[in-house]
Amino acid sequence: MVAPLLDEYLVKETREPDTGQCETCADVHKKPYLKPYIFDGTHPLTDYFISSSHNTYLVANQLWGNSSPKSYTTALLGVPPTRPAARCVEIDVWYTKSGPVVTHGHTFTKSISFRGVCEAIGEAVKADDLPVTVSLECHVDYDKQPELVHIMKEVWGDKLVTERIHRNVAEVISDLIHHSHTPVTPDDLTGRIFLMVEWYPAKVSDLVKQGDEGGSSSSSSDSDFSDSEESQEMKKWRAAHPKNKTKIHPDLAALGVYANSIKPKGNWLSRDIEDPLHALINISESGLTEYLPVALADLVAHGSKYLRRCYPRGTRVQSTNMDPLPAWRAGTQVVALNMQVWDLGMQFNGALFEGTQGWVLKPEGLRGGPSRSEEKTFKLQVIGADDVPHPSNTKNLATYFKCDLCTPSERLKYKSKVVEDHGGDPFWDEAVEFKYEDGELIFVRLRLYQDRWGKDEEIATFTAQLDRLETGFRFWPLTDGEGNLTEGHILVRLF
Repeated sequence: MVAPLLDEYLVKETREPDTGQCETCADVHKKPYLKPYIFDGTHPLTDYFISSSHNTYLVANQLWGNSSPKSYTTALLGVPPTRPAARCVEIDVWYTKSGPVVTHGHTFTKSISFRGVCEAIGEAVKADDLPVTVSLECHVDYDKQPELVHIMKEVWGDKLVTERIHRNVAEVISDLIHHSHTPVTPDDLTGRIFLMVEWYPAKVSDLVKQGDEGGSSSSSSDSDFSDSEESQEMKKWRAAHPKNKTKIHPDLAALGVYANSIKPKGNWLSRDIEDPLHALINISESGLTEYLPVALADLVAHGSKYLRRCYPRGTRVQSTNMDPLPAWRAGTQVVALNMQVWDLGMQFNGALFEGTQGWVLKPEGLRGGPSRSEEKTFKLQVIGADDVPHPSNTKNLATYFKCDLCTPSERLKYKSKVVEDHGGDPFWDEAVEFKYEDGELIFVRLRLYQDRWGKDEEIATFTAQLDRLETGFRFWPLTDGEGNLTEGHILVRLF
């Protein structure tokens, strides 16, 4: 229900002196708060940000959370508008007496069938969907890996990319002569699934997989937490592979058509990668963080030529997320996030990919073009809200808001006055103004709090990319602490 104070405010501020016409809350509610996203799928894969799910199989945290194939369905379909569809999901596969299973090794998490996961992914990918990439973390021995390949080919059929795509004969001839490949685009891969498979030079012990940062491409823990039969089998595997080395079977390696995953070693930022042709740098949050202060320009340049995936650091055992803004600003296409939680990282992810199919064209400055850089002024009038969620164990509502302008390098912050006893419809009419350096990735974050003795409770949030917000009077929808839309909205005027 719309608060009367908001209608009165709008009538007063929008009334035309000559005609008497004005806007009401009903009129403003009909206006979209975001500009529509027009997708251009004709650029190389490296020119896009891709919404990415980490530990997709988990329903909760990675130590004792349940696993379910439905998690893949949820991730790939999304829960619009706050949780856009993921276009990159992760499979952590092991081999047990029951066959290949998906689980987080050496923890209390339950395993699920590898085939069941593949079926869930295949059913979620439709013919007109933008492509899905699967990050395959393989803990399966060499002689068992063809079984994985067989299952993926059988379940996914023609959706699975098994060879390079050429648009015409001329591209085939050119690629053969120059040992190169014409860049593939999202449009070329519509409705398809392509794998990220770890790659190593053939001369190094028959494509040996070398352990790094805990021995895997994206694992976040390496401790023994469970005594289940499957966990015991994993312990035996670890004992038989003391350095977490396993051979990558050629049949599996061949499926890494457009994403050959390699670890960043030596002078990886300064050299051209000629082999493999489609390299993907798989780097941890900690590893990337070390480069950001000293090699941002190099990271951006490298990310305009090669794919890069960044996964959470190993200490995030509660499945919290990194702040993805610095990684995106460095040109990282795939920032893997735990989508089962609703924290700062997921709020930024939801804002970047809202209203999309999980692929967003990078700003021109991250694609080899000119970057935006000028001082601007952000002006926002926060008027009031209606149907604000009721905080827990509270009779008297006392609410204030915080407004943050978030860039990859800084946070500009504003805190409002506290409005008490408002019955769910606080009214502030406060102006927020920031001077900031314009750039490619700037987000607005508005949070409502219940004022308490001790720690205040966050009761609702709104996050959006500044470039996509419509100006003028708008109602911004509010989400709760789980990322679900509430009935609440906040009336603002963006200048």
